[in-house]
Amino acid sequence: MSGVKNVLFNDDEMLAMVEDLPSDNNENTDLEDDDEVDLLTIRSRIRARAQFNMDPNEAVLQDQLEDLPGEEILDNRPGCSHWKKNIREDEKHRQWKAKDSVSQIPEFSLPEGPVPGLFESCVTTTDFFVSFLEGALDNIVYQSNLYAVQKNKLLDLKKGELLAFIGINFLMGYHKLPSWRHFWSESQDLGVSLVGKAMSRNRFDAILSNLHVNDNSCIPKDNKDRLFKLRPLIEYLNEKFGTAYHGRRQLSVDESMILFKGRSSMKQYNPMKPVKRGYKLWCLADQYGYIKKISIYQGKDEKLENKYATYGLGERVVLSLTEKEWGKEKIICFDNYFSSVKLLEKLKNENTLACGTIRANRRGNPTNLRDERKMKRGDFDYRSSTHGISFYKWKDTKTVLLASNYHGNELTTVARRDKSGVQHEVSCPTVVKDYNTYMGGVDHADQLRAAYGLDHRSKKWWHRLFWGIIEICFVNFFIVHGQMNEKISLLEYKRCVTLGLLTQKDLPVDKRSLSRKSNNDEPAQCTKKRRGKGESVSKDVRLGNLAQRYF
Repeated sequence: MSGVKNVLFNDDEMLAMVEDLPSDNNENTDLEDDDEVDLLTIRSRIRARAQFNMDPNEAVLQDQLEDLPGEEILDNRPGCSHWKKNIREDEKHRQWKAKDSVSQIPEFSLPEGPVPGLFESCVTTTDFFVSFLEGALDNIVYQSNLYAVQKNKLLDLKKGELLAFIGINFLMGYHKLPSWRHFWSESQDLGVSLVGKAMSRNRFDAILSNLHVNDNSCIPKDNKDRLFKLRPLIEYLNEKFGTAYHGRRQLSVDESMILFKGRSSMKQYNPMKPVKRGYKLWCLADQYGYIKKISIYQGKDEKLENKYATYGLGERVVLSLTEKEWGKEKIICFDNYFSSVKLLEKLKNENTLACGTIRANRRGNPTNLRDERKMKRGDFDYRSSTHGISFYKWKDTKTVLLASNYHGNELTTVARRDKSGVQHEVSCPTVVKDYNTYMGGVDHADQLRAAYGLDHRSKKWWHRLFWGIIEICFVNFFIVHGQMNEKISLLEYKRCVTLGLLTQKDLPVDKRSLSRKSNNDEPAQCTKKRRGKGESVSKDVRLGNLAQRYF
């Protein structure tokens, strides 16, 4: 012990070290939990150094170390003064034991899928999309016209014209050109005649410049909501997403990204997603990809709900997204960014089943599990707490940690391939198979959204979010339409909706068309021509408008 150098710290130095340590809940990236290891390491080193020379100053230092707050206490959120005491009480009564248990999954009798009767009047694919956006469209028309008046301009936007505007943007998603202005080009290799017939380029530019969702004059002086410009649309769609579709019993919470390469305080970097830079969304989705609720991450300074102030960021996201699902015995899955033992206990108290992967450095994890170096592929260790939480350590190619509030220690198998490419069955706890089955809902929704999504730059930062939310709405009703009607491909569905939207515009009546009307005042129709197979016009296209426009 004589070779060890004694290091002494006074009170001010000790407090400065703690204040400089990173806080898990204050970070807004996916890597913040790694800092927890550094915090624990520093604590252990300080304790070890204090033991070498137990003079009065050292004794005071060691007493201070015992009272230092944990990583959660470093957050300056309201209600954190009693957090440490509550956590210690919970951990004091939580005991982990290796005892056999059985999965407890009650029967589920609530309805699933689309709400019956809500879409009975919808005949075409466009009807599904338009009926859902009805309230939001009226608000966008009003706010866009208001914004133009505030700039001493006259826009005179109508609802049908807005639908045609959205249809042109949908067409730009699957018909790519270098610039949106090229769609009105007279060159045969660039211009798209359908777009030019639906709306002029100057009119499209005017709508794009004045597009608005909320009144700028109502922004409060001390505004802390960075999404004020989009708040009415977000709230309306979240309400509609939940009321139009019951969802399946199994739901998942995960991150999603909307591409954005400009400058914004809300822009995030996520190396684990295909879209690595952009706006981060928290999503609640079922396994088919229907997103029931979204929440856009505004950064570490966003306003918090007081009722969840004592929870970490990931825990708070899960609680806020799933609150309306509590008490329905639904199953919620989430990955290790969100999960913790405390979160699982909270959901269990709310009569909600939940499971997910979990990080090894989370507070409350059991510490007496098998050493992974002594485990081979297919082996697992298991602990059950006095609060009804199960914890698993399973060895695949690497060790995987999972936790659940309803699974037991039953075994099943999953298919895996060895180094030679031969497939064989590997034993695993049932929680592993259930997690892999139900967790991919948000990723599937991202895949559908990215296939033919709109991708063009804008001078306004919130336009990316606006079109991203509209694309989420489109994907949701692609899923609803597929469950209520014959399934078609995503491209065909988007083409049908686009063609329908382009003909929703209320065009002026041509005087020459009035002489073609029949005695019953029906609009003139296009001359019938023979068509081969596959050349029929989609039901979404309003031929009456086309007749008035081109005859």
